[in-house]
Amino acid sequence: MSDSEKNNEEGKRKRYDAESNVFEKSKKVFRNPKPYEKTEDDGELKEMMLELLADAKETEEMKALMESMVNEIKGMREENKEDRKQIKALTKENERINKEMIDMKQQIKNMEITLERVQKQEKKNNLIVKGLTIENEDEEEVKTYIGNFIQNELDIEVDITNTTMISNKIHVIKVKSFKQKMEILKNKNKLKRKKGDKVYLECDYTSKELENQKQMRIYGDIEKKKGRNVKLGYNFVDGKRIKWNHRTGKTEEEVEEREKAKN
Repeated sequence: MSDSEKNNEEGKRKRYDAESNVFEKSKKVFRNPKPYEKTEDDGELKEMMLELLADAKETEEMKALMESMVNEIKGMREENKEDRKQIKALTKENERINKEMIDMKQQIKNMEITLERVQKQEKKNNLIVKGLTIENEDEEEVKTYIGNFIQNELDIEVDITNTTMISNKIHVIKVKSFKQKMEILKNKNKLKRKKGDKVYLECDYTSKELENQKQMRIYGDIEKKKGRNVKLGYNFVDGKRIKWNHRTGKTEEEVEEREKAKN
């Protein structure tokens, strides 16, 4: 056999072997992979997933809660806004009422001052006669009786314009002038020498003046206990005339002492 023939024969054999190998390979059976087996990592992964789901659920609940709280706060703010408006309106109304009350108090105070002045003017020439028993109620006869009494006891001729009977032993008389009134008051001490029933002549004070005298008596009693020389009839304390200040509710002496203490 020549060399060329040998080469051709060898080539055929190689091709055959190659085809046989391919066929054999095609006959191989491919089996399924090995079944998956659970591990400890799978349990941990599952727990992690469950935790994530729970967290997600809680997050949604928190989100809903937060939205509810935000809406509630908005509602409260609106309510507060309305409340502030009402409070502002009430404050304004309260200020108006307070102003009216202050004005009203001032008006009442002015009226009291005016009334006090009128009463003082009306009582300017008045005297109160106490202890002189007069059973007769006829005004003219009462005028004559009291006029004669004053002339006889005080040696003063007086002109009585009118009388008012409080009781059979108390009468209010009005004399013609303030000068006559002061003359009678200057000489009233002569009545102390009168035998028999005691008769007193006093000024006809207003209600405010009577209250002032009451407070002065209280003040005088306190000062007496301190050892001071007090003459209440003339409102003198240690030789100094003291007046009661109705507006402050203190004596002028107390007001002066308070001012000195401040300074």
